[in-house]
Amino acid sequence: ETNALVSSINEVNSNITQASVYPNPSKEFATIVYDSKLNSETKIQLFDLAGRKYYESSFNSKSGLNAQTISLPSLADGLYHMILSAGNEKLNFKLVVAQ
Repeated sequence: ETNALVSSINEVNSNITQASVYPNPSKEFATIVYDSKLNSETKIQLFDLAGRKYYESSFNSKSGLNAQTISLPSLADGLYHMILSAGNEKLNFKLVVAQ
């Protein structure tokens, strides 16, 4: 049996709503699912607690439900900071990696 924590954010007055990251803790990959009110360029960044960037990807989001999966190979076990940004908005998540 695996215990999983889903990190999620509910933003009422923003472009990105209903955002969540799973599985959390993650091993080989993590998926971020979010609802976007508009078509927009979106970016995911992943940092360790010291502020070192380990991952960055930009992609186009469409209005409605979106999902983006990121690969987590060779990341050390620990707590990471994930940022989902679209335009001037930034949503922050904590992601636990347990290989």
